[in-house]
Amino acid sequence: MANLLAKSKKYILCFLAAVALIFGVTGAAMLSDGRSVSAAETGHWMSHNGSGNTIQNGLTKYTAAAILANDQNILEMENNTVYFQMMVDTGSAWSAFSFLNGLESDVNDWKDVVWTGLNAGVDTKPHIIFQNGAGQAYGNGISPVYGVRNVPSFSDRLISVELHIGTGEGDDVSYMKLNGNMLLHETSDVSAINYITEADFPNGCYLGIHINLAGDSNQIIYLGEYNTPYVTSQSDELNDKILQYDPDSISDNLTVSVANLEDVSAATVEINGAAVDKQHYTLTSDSDSTAKLTIKKSFWTNAASFAAENYLTITSTNGSAFVVLDVTTGVAPTWVGDNYVVIDEIADTSFTFNSVYNTYTAESVTIRSGIYSGSTLSDLTAGEDYTLSAPEKQDDDTYDYTLTIRDTYLEEALKTYYGRYFHISFGTNALTASLYYQQDTEGWVARSVDLASGTALTADDYYTTGTFNKMSTVSLASRIYYNRGLDVTKPIVIEFASIPSSTTWAMLNVTDSLETMDYFSDNTRESSQLQALFFGEGRSDIQKFSGFTIGSGESTNASYPKSEMKGIVVEIYFGKTAEESYFRINGQNCGSPSAVQSDFSDGVAYVGWFFNDTKGGFNFKVNSNVNAVAVTAPVDDKAYAMDLAKAADFEISLINVNAEGDITVKDAAGNTLVKDTDYTYSNGKLVIKASYFGRIDFTKSSVISVWDNVNKTGTQFSMAYSSSNMKDTSVAFVTVGALTDAVFTLDGVSEVSMVLDKDSNEIDASLYTFKDGTLTIKKDVLTDKAGVTEFMVVSGSALYPCYVYADAFENGGVKTEGDGSVSNKDGTFTFEGDAVYTIMQSVDFAAGAAFLVDFTSIPGYYNNGNGKTAGYVTFEFYDPYSGNTLYYTLYCNYADDAITDNYTALYESYYMVNEEGGYVIMPTSRTINISNCENPSALGKHEIVFSYSDGVMTVKIDSARATTISSLGSFSVSSCVCTVAVPEGTADGKMALTLNYYEGTEVPDVTPGPGGDDDDKPDDNPGGDTTDDVEKGGCGGAVVGTGTVAGGALLLAGIAVLMKKRSRSK
Repeated sequence: MANLLAKSKKYILCFLAAVALIFGVTGAAMLSDGRSVSAAETGHWMSHNGSGNTIQNGLTKYTAAAILANDQNILEMENNTVYFQMMVDTGSAWSAFSFLNGLESDVNDWKDVVWTGLNAGVDTKPHIIFQNGAGQAYGNGISPVYGVRNVPSFSDRLISVELHIGTGEGDDVSYMKLNGNMLLHETSDVSAINYITEADFPNGCYLGIHINLAGDSNQIIYLGEYNTPYVTSQSDELNDKILQYDPDSISDNLTVSVANLEDVSAATVEINGAAVDKQHYTLTSDSDSTAKLTIKKSFWTNAASFAAENYLTITSTNGSAFVVLDVTTGVAPTWVGDNYVVIDEIADTSFTFNSVYNTYTAESVTIRSGIYSGSTLSDLTAGEDYTLSAPEKQDDDTYDYTLTIRDTYLEEALKTYYGRYFHISFGTNALTASLYYQQDTEGWVARSVDLASGTALTADDYYTTGTFNKMSTVSLASRIYYNRGLDVTKPIVIEFASIPSSTTWAMLNVTDSLETMDYFSDNTRESSQLQALFFGEGRSDIQKFSGFTIGSGESTNASYPKSEMKGIVVEIYFGKTAEESYFRINGQNCGSPSAVQSDFSDGVAYVGWFFNDTKGGFNFKVNSNVNAVAVTAPVDDKAYAMDLAKAADFEISLINVNAEGDITVKDAAGNTLVKDTDYTYSNGKLVIKASYFGRIDFTKSSVISVWDNVNKTGTQFSMAYSSSNMKDTSVAFVTVGALTDAVFTLDGVSEVSMVLDKDSNEIDASLYTFKDGTLTIKKDVLTDKAGVTEFMVVSGSALYPCYVYADAFENGGVKTEGDGSVSNKDGTFTFEGDAVYTIMQSVDFAAGAAFLVDFTSIPGYYNNGNGKTAGYVTFEFYDPYSGNTLYYTLYCNYADDAITDNYTALYESYYMVNEEGGYVIMPTSRTINISNCENPSALGKHEIVFSYSDGVMTVKIDSARATTISSLGSFSVSSCVCTVAVPEGTADGKMALTLNYYEGTEVPDVTPGPGGDDDDKPDDNPGGDTTDDVEKGGCGGAVVGTGTVAGGALLLAGIAVLMKKRSRSK
């Protein structure tokens, strides 16, 4: 048992990183997009996707992963106890029983409850998660996670479930029994669910079940109704395939024990809905409610009684107990040769099978086909879609048949997807086959369903890029894969750009064939040789999800170095022995693949990516060639920064360069660098000389390309250029439709040598004037539309970045989004309703920037992230020099009468993104405890003061302790454009506030808003402060944020509303 529990813990840990910010890795990947509830004919079980079919009275069958709940309140059942039967396919991933307080709440409902737990709304109690033979109490804040004993196999047969919700008083504890055995804590003989009591469910106790099924499994779940008869035990032989055609293989007097029969004397026995003659069985009463069914051998003699699916029922006045039987009435056919083929053109495709029977015809067999076994299968038409040859007798008196799938069928079936699965039924027997259509051109493949509407992959010599759809189990999106096999005796090298911020994770999949390329996912581990999860949202760690050797004490996560200036380079090597294998990222070993070269049947591997992205519209870029030349070092953004005023040699490490070192190096303009003059290359080291950097015109960035002239592959990396002669940024505002000259004040400048445009081209001197420190750029050089125009002013050796910000400004600002209104009277901005508003004034953080916000009406409260609607104000500080935007949000957190030490009045979050929307600083949040300060109420007036010194920005709310933000990178604090965003109101309250901006760090005297007195409350925030560097204290101290993840899924859910890439050029 100890080994079993240890194994289950290892598998659990392998999920933690992947599910930290999402509903659940496997759950999310295999659930349908639908949200409808199943039809009433499926009884009291409801499914999130409307699936489920009643196949016998009281038994419902599901053929896809599902979130399920029973609509009956257990607390209304006799003795708070329910009984039912269930069965789950062998392909189950981690699944869960959840104990729900009601079926819906303001925060969520039963359809949202996945196996990992939500810890909010209806779902706050720990789950019992399970696989065949393994279980744990897990999720929703339980600590520590502990193993659960007495978990049976869920796939051998329909098991019995007994669930009791106790009062917690005396011996009345809650328990769950599976097959009559109580689930127990791993280290003691106490109920594994003794943590729940009747009092935990004021809204009623409802059982939820989230079942995950592997993508290549049989996809079957069975659930019986509450408190009907159920099977307590059955002969093991009934769990296995029964060979009806071979009576000698079947034992006489197989038994089934049944409980909870309301009237044993009235019980009947049926097979597939037809009554069984009593001569074939006996039903003996053991008590008033239990009986034993004894099945005589004669029961099996009539082949016509059995079908492809078989259900034996014992029915009383209160329903039926079920036994699912696997019965075959004939000798199964076998394949001759491969049942999986790869085709390179649409043509008739044949498979050969062998049988002891010579009676099969095209019309007597049934063929169903789909993208893969777990997808919807449709019937093929004999003669039109397929043909079956006449039987060809063999020397052993068996017969070979040739099944041919017609080209006309394949031409239609393979339009969008390139793989096809076939299920061939021979009565109660079946065979399966599959094929894959390999395209002529070698390279990365994405199907139309993977890509945003109207788009296609774009590929050049260096990179392949696409805009991808969100994840969908309906369309099996989104994915991209390489359509040629890769020699596993050599390292496999894949270079790609960082995982997009919006993407929860991207799975790198390695398999030994193309067969699963249409549907591989985190639920197809058994079909893959290796799976590694790479995370978005700026993370630089992987989850060694499948196919890795995990040593004792070794984490299933591994961190790797990353630089935005170069691609992420993965090197995978499958050795002859596992000890030789490695999985490297940017040169750092991150794991040991467990597969070896002999595990790849044809000596080749296939690679692909599967994306868990819930929004869609994200871009992914990967090197057009696998095993291309790639940069492995340095892996540090700072290393790619070059001060052009103090240029130095720059060295990078390359792999996969041809033995002769024959390469071409080019800059962003396509100019070829001269070997020995501009660069040198030797033994994997490329050095670009200082003389090259010293002679190029100034630009903020550039891309350097390296091309292997022999292997015909290439890579690119970026350089960030600066100059020690660079001065502070300046911003001037102009109004679209009433364009004026742009005026800049350049303190300390006595002369201007030239003015350059964004492409470093000098503009004509007639288009600007300079006098007494004032630069005027004439409107003739500006464009009369919203956007940002960049100029670089040269004065001697000094450079002055100047930006013209144009929009339809009026009365000190412009509303760019929203249906609400914004007015400005004497510098007081009044917001009513949802609005995004840009203030016509630059912000200099070095000099200080102070805001006075007065929340006069709000639609609701944030409630530490649990509130569906909340009043808030978001400041978006856009730096035109770096293109980065700092987002800072102040939330109204709790109402006055709900405020405690942990439930504070205000809550804050911040993050920074680049122009592409990628995180520069990860989302960070905390509660703001002002209960010892002047205004412990969310409503009313609050001071927000920003300041900057020595690379660190400080944000202070009222007199609460400050937040510090570091790792600002190239963000220029000297001249930012401020945009303010507020949400829409609701029927419960409109959104309204006033805002004042003051230069410097002082705000005029403010009368406190509504709130209680300054009770002397301790200032601790368990669960509120989400950075590790929180200094506890009163109103002083500071919270330091350096870009680490904080706030988890709740914060990110809020950011989904706030984070929009504001267009700067329209």
